[in-house]
Amino acid sequence: MTRSGPEGRARVGRLELLLVLTLLAAMVGQLAFALVRDGLTYDELVYIACGYKHLVEGDFRLSRNHPPLAKLLIAAPLVPLGLSIPDLRPDDHLWSWSSRFVHEANDANRIIWRARIPNAVLAVALALLVWAWSRTSHGPAAGACALFLTAFHPSLLAHGHLATTDMPGALTVVVASWAFWHWLRRPSRSLALGVGLATGIAVATRFTGWLLLPIFFLAAVWDWSHRRSLPALRQVPVLAAAMLIAVPAVIWASYEGRYAPWFPQAYLRELMNVVSLQKGEHAPTYLLGRWSENGWPQYYLVAFAVKNTPGFLLACLGAAAAAIWRPARGQPVLIHWVVPAVVIFLAASALHFQIGERYVLTVYPFLILLISSAVPRIARTRGGLAAILIAGVLHAGATIRAAPHGYIPYFNALAGGEAGGHRFFLDSSLDWGQDLPRLASWMNGHGVDKIQLAYFGRDDPGRFHIRHRDLPGGHFGQEGPPQNPFRGVVVISPGILFSPEPADEHYAQLARRPPDDRAGVFFVYRLGEDVPSR
Repeated sequence: MTRSGPEGRARVGRLELLLVLTLLAAMVGQLAFALVRDGLTYDELVYIACGYKHLVEGDFRLSRNHPPLAKLLIAAPLVPLGLSIPDLRPDDHLWSWSSRFVHEANDANRIIWRARIPNAVLAVALALLVWAWSRTSHGPAAGACALFLTAFHPSLLAHGHLATTDMPGALTVVVASWAFWHWLRRPSRSLALGVGLATGIAVATRFTGWLLLPIFFLAAVWDWSHRRSLPALRQVPVLAAAMLIAVPAVIWASYEGRYAPWFPQAYLRELMNVVSLQKGEHAPTYLLGRWSENGWPQYYLVAFAVKNTPGFLLACLGAAAAAIWRPARGQPVLIHWVVPAVVIFLAASALHFQIGERYVLTVYPFLILLISSAVPRIARTRGGLAAILIAGVLHAGATIRAAPHGYIPYFNALAGGEAGGHRFFLDSSLDWGQDLPRLASWMNGHGVDKIQLAYFGRDDPGRFHIRHRDLPGGHFGQEGPPQNPFRGVVVISPGILFSPEPADEHYAQLARRPPDDRAGVFFVYRLGEDVPSR
C-alpha cells in the first residue's frame, strides 16, 4: 500500500497536468482564432497608436482616459517593425491622428494582430492564476473547474484577444488581490512590497485599480474580525509605507520618468477626464431598446443574465445553493473573492458611463473562484457530479458554437442569441466595429459586389476588399449621401441603425422593419425601390 500510494498520487498528478495543459491549449486556440478573425475594434485604434507614440517617443500628450501601462505593453511587439509615426497636425485630434498612424502611415495588417498578442498572453496568465489560487485553497478539483470556466468564458475570450486595457485591468486587480491575501496570511515586508507593487501596476493600468483600496480595507476588516489573533495588524504601518512608496513609483515609471514622481501631471489629467465622464460629459446608455443620459442601475445585472452561457448561469445557481445548504467553514479566502466582485459590480452600476459589459470584466475571475470553491461540496451530493458535467457541457458548448460569429456579440438564449442582442445592448457588448471580415465573407458567399455601408467603427473596409459607398455614420472615411436614396444592398451597423440621433432620417425607417439578412452583426437590406415613408 505504501508503494502504491505514491504511484497513485503520481498518476493523478500526471492526469491533472494533462487536463491543465489541454484546457490551456483550448484557450490558446480560441484566443488565436479570434485574434486573427476579428477586425479592428473601436478603441484598439487609439490604444495601438498612442501606445506606440508613448513607447518610442515618450510622448504622452495623446491619450484616452487610461494610464499608459497597458498601452505600452500593447505597443511592445510593434517596436521591431520600425513603424512610421506621422507628425501631429494643428487640426489633429486623438482619432484622426490614430487613424493616420494605423491605416495610412503603416500597414494595418502587420500591426493589429501583433498588438493583440500581449493581451492574449495576459488572458492565459489570468487563467493560470485563477487555477492556482483555487487549487491552493480548495484542491485540484476546484482548480480544474476554475480553469475550465475561464478557458471557455465568452467575455474573457472576447476581451482577452483585443489590444485594449480591459484584460490587463482585470488581471492586475486579481494579482493585487492575490498578493494581499498572501500578506494577510503571512505578513512580511517582502509581501507588503509585493502588494504595493501589484497595486501600483493596477492603478497604472486602469483607474479602476483604485477600487483596490476599499477592497483591501473591507477584506481585512472581515478577515481580522473572524480571527482570535491579529498578526497582520502590527504590519499595517509597513504595508502603508510600502504602498506610499511603490504606487507612485510605478506610476512614475510607467510615464518613463518624464514627470514628477508624485502623481505625474499626465496621470492627473487623464484621471480628471474620467471624472468628467460622470458629470454629464458622456455618451447616452442603451439598454433594452431605450436610451438614458444617466445610465441604468440594472444595466450590469441584465448584462450578466444575457451575456453568460447557460452552463455558467447554472454553475452560479449551484454555487449559491451550496453556500446556503452546505456553507463552507474555515475558508477565510472566500471573502477575498466576494468583496472585489461586489465592490467592482456596485461601483460600475453606480456610474453614468455604461457602454459595455467589459466594465465588469474583472468580476468574472472572482466569481469563477467562488463557483469553483463549491465544486468539492457539490460533487459529494447525490446527483452533484452529473450537475457539474451538465453545466460544463452547456458552458463549453455555447462558447464553441459562438466562435465563428465572434465572442463580442455572444448572447445566450434568454436574449435570443446573437440575432437578438441588439434589443439589449449595443457598443462593445455587440457592435464594436469588429465584424468587417464577416461582412466580406457574406458578400463573397452571396455574390454581392458592392454595397452602401453605414459602418460604426474605426477599421478600414478596404482592408477586406469591401467595395462600398460610405453612408453617414461613425466611420472615419469619406461619407456621402445615400443613393436614390438607399437603393441596392444597404448594410448598416446596429450602433448606427438604433442610434438615439440617427445620422440620416431613413435609418429610423429601416430600423422599424426586419432586415433581409444579417452579416455578422450588420443589418442587411436589399432595396429595389426607395424606402417608403411610414
